[in-house]
Amino acid sequence: MKMKKISFWGSIASIIGLVFAAYSLTLTETTSRNTNPESIITTGGSGQTIANINGTQNINNSGPTLTINPEPKIPKFKGEIGHYQKSKAFIDFISKNQGEKVLIDASYSPYFPDDMNDNFRIDYLHLWKNCFEELETNEEPSPLKCEGVGFSIDRSNSPKDADMSYFRGQLKIKGYFAIKGCSGPHQGSMGCTLRPLNPESD
Repeated sequence: MKMKKISFWGSIASIIGLVFAAYSLTLTETTSRNTNPESIITTGGSGQTIANINGTQNINNSGPTLTINPEPKIPKFKGEIGHYQKSKAFIDFISKNQGEKVLIDASYSPYFPDDMNDNFRIDYLHLWKNCFEELETNEEPSPLKCEGVGFSIDRSNSPKDADMSYFRGQLKIKGYFAIKGCSGPHQGSMGCTLRPLNPESD
C-alpha cells in the first residue's frame, strides 16, 4: 500500500515537471522573438527577403517583396531659350506640364537698354515660334506674319523665391513655378501664366 502511494505521487510530480518545462520553453521563445518588437525588413542574398515584423520572421525565396514609392520627380528645364527653333524645347516643356509644379533655370539674351539695372523684374516674355510669311529685311516679327507664345508671371500672391528678371545682360527665369495654364491663340499667339513658388512651403 505504501509503495502504491509513492508511485502515485511520483507520477503527479513527473506530470507537473513536464508542464513546467513546456511553459519555460514557450516563455523563452516568446521573449526571444519579442526582443525587438519593431518591424525590420531586409533583403538577403539571392533575392531572399526576410521580414521581421513584431518578432515573427517570414522568409520569401521568390524575390524581394518590399516596395518603396519614391517622391514624385519634379519636371525640370535648364538651358538657353530664344525665338524660332530656340523656343521649341521651352514651349513644349511648358505645354506638357500645365497644372504642374516645375523647376526652371532658363536664360534669354534679348536687347535691353544699357541703363537697365540688375534684378529688374520682367512681367512678360514673348517667344516667336515661326513665321508663316517671309519677313522683309529688318522687319520685326509680328502677329500679322508670325505665331508664338507669351509668358506672364503671376506675382499676385506674394514675393517668392522664383522669378523672371533681368540680370547682367540676360533675362533669367529661375526657380520653382506652378504652370497655371495656357490659353489661346489670341492674335496668333498663345498665352501661358507662371506663378513663382517657395519650394519649402508650396
